[in-house]
Amino acid sequence: MNEIVKKSLDLLTRRQTSIISAAFIIMATVVLSQLLGLVRQRLLLGIFGASDTLGIYLYASQLPDTLFQLTIASALTSAFIPVFSGYLARGEEKKAHEMASTLLAIGLCVFAALSIILMIFAQPFLQLFNLGGNFSPQEMALMANLMRIIVMGQLLFIIGTFFTALLQSYNHFFLVFIPQLSVSSSAV
Repeated sequence: MNEIVKKSLDLLTRRQTSIISAAFIIMATVVLSQLLGLVRQRLLLGIFGASDTLGIYLYASQLPDTLFQLTIASALTSAFIPVFSGYLARGEEKKAHEMASTLLAIGLCVFAALSIILMIFAQPFLQLFNLGGNFSPQEMALMANLMRIIVMGQLLFIIGTFFTALLQSYNHFFLVFIPQLSVSSSAV
């Protein structure tokens, strides 16, 4: 039994050298992450129902998540990984790491600046979701405060996403999804 566990862990943690093993690991972890997300959504609905409380949470998380996806996640997947991998392929690992640290610093600064604006003007931004006046002033204040907390949490996601891109550049695909799975499972 110990031999099976050892071989399984070795398969999951070693560098993927074939496209089939990489695709399998990515597919398995994405499916598991999506299933945990589905469980999270079902639990939220089961606990809060179709209530204003759930609506407040969903609206409060929408802007920070969109900001993260537009500023950081898209830049890392479309530009960072190919450039970083190109440096590695040419044997210029020092340049790759310099570029990576510069990009992380710039990404954090840009996101921090946008986050500060979003945190200061949380109430007016969130009024976009309250065009029909469905939320009371107290609920809008709660939504704004919750959004401010969620924005701060997104900074941790930026760092995690950055290191995920680094691991993917080194062809380590399973280790990449451990933090994502832990976030999904902790939300559950």
